[in-house]
Amino acid sequence: MATTDVASLAAQFSEIVFVVVSHSSVGFLAADPHAIKLLRETADLQLATHNVFLGGNSAKFTQWASVAWGVEAVWLPNLYCLAETFPQHDRHWDGGALRLGMFGANRPLKNFLSGAAGAVELARRLRVPVELLLSSGRDEGGNPRALQEMTEHISNLRVVQTGWLPWAEFRRLVRTIDLVLQPSYTETFNVVSADAIAEGVPVVASDAIDWVPPWWQAKADEPLDIARVAERLLRDPRAPRDGRSALQDYVQRGVVTWSHFLCPQLATIGRGGAPARPARDDA
Repeated sequence: MATTDVASLAAQFSEIVFVVVSHSSVGFLAADPHAIKLLRETADLQLATHNVFLGGNSAKFTQWASVAWGVEAVWLPNLYCLAETFPQHDRHWDGGALRLGMFGANRPLKNFLSGAAGAVELARRLRVPVELLLSSGRDEGGNPRALQEMTEHISNLRVVQTGWLPWAEFRRLVRTIDLVLQPSYTETFNVVSADAIAEGVPVVASDAIDWVPPWWQAKADEPLDIARVAERLLRDPRAPRDGRSALQDYVQRGVVTWSHFLCPQLATIGRGGAPARPARDDA
């Protein structure tokens, strides 16, 4: 949306607060340079108006943007519904055949190749049949041939392409998996990890997915570390409960953050005044 259109709307509807939110942290914006231009223009517009704000769903982005662009960028994190009717259960690996999942669009920054390398090491180390289930149908800059070369002719390892599934069907698939791999180089939330946790499945993440338990976080560029964390998660029956607790804590913090932003606006608007500028949350 062009910044001139945002400015026009803000002037026409002065009682409404508009927030242009970056869906990515700084690193991922390399995939969309035009987004950086729009965000910088929004920062300038925030200085010139009372009801336009620059925001982000990543505190790492908003903290940097506030310093670099001279505005109080608003942190508005992603939220995840915890009031669903899915049966709550914990997935436990019994030491037999192992099902791994690595999901999402095939982008270089998702780091699927390191995840696949970790799966290769697990197949060698555990000496059990391993299935690696992969999302397919959305190659967005990633090279599927490289992953095929990584995994073909590996003893005990079989790769299964799942296609791009509707969300409810994807959730049903996830609950049949023992462990999910998400060793991304950059993230702001990662819905796949939340879906897995909601289904009682532990996740090998990177430190980019910083809301999961610290001991779930592997070094993204070290496949042996991915395999190390994976094996620890597979052997710990408490892992699913730890993940659920981390997701609940994240959502609770997010609801508080959103409330701090929204409630002052609603209270001020109800009195007929202009919205007050929200404070930046550096939590």
